[in-house]
Amino acid sequence: MSIEKRIESIRAGGYSKQQLVALYKNASKPSVNAEDRARIHHAIEQYTRYKFPRTANALFGAKDSDIREMLTRYHKALSERFDLSGNCHKDGVKTGGDVINGKAYLDIYLSYRRKDGHAVSLGFYQESFDRDPVFNVKRYHKGLDTGLISQERFVSEYFDKASASFEQHLAALVSDLKSGSGCDAAGVAKQ
Repeated sequence: MSIEKRIESIRAGGYSKQQLVALYKNASKPSVNAEDRARIHHAIEQYTRYKFPRTANALFGAKDSDIREMLTRYHKALSERFDLSGNCHKDGVKTGGDVINGKAYLDIYLSYRRKDGHAVSLGFYQESFDRDPVFNVKRYHKGLDTGLISQERFVSEYFDKASASFEQHLAALVSDLKSGSGCDAAGVAKQ
């Protein structure tokens, strides 16, 4: 069977879970052309993420593990360059509401929010497995009717540009922070 027909059959649901695992293992053999291997693995991942999520995690790892790891390293580096003690939102990398509500395939972000509600976030967003992911940099104010002040989208290959934009907004928020204001460990604004 040609690679194209095999991929078409995978996408059409022509394989059981066990058959997909066997196909994955067979495609992983060194004798398989690297380009063909990548195409078959991609098709298997796409289908198993939708139909057999546990199998997909076993074969490919958690769907957000790579980006979560990258954003965690980035957050650590940010913490060394910026005073994030005034953050009134849970510190670190978080899962976005669109994943929790089932509206997106990936929605992972980190954010900084001052006690006055001004905030900035850097997120990685992918609506579905077959859509291109983007980085979103959002400047917003919790409490305003619309909340969103500005938003920039960057294709996933432009993390450097997205992070530079995020850091520019973050620097403005951190430098405007009045001394003594901030949040306690529970994220409650101090008076």
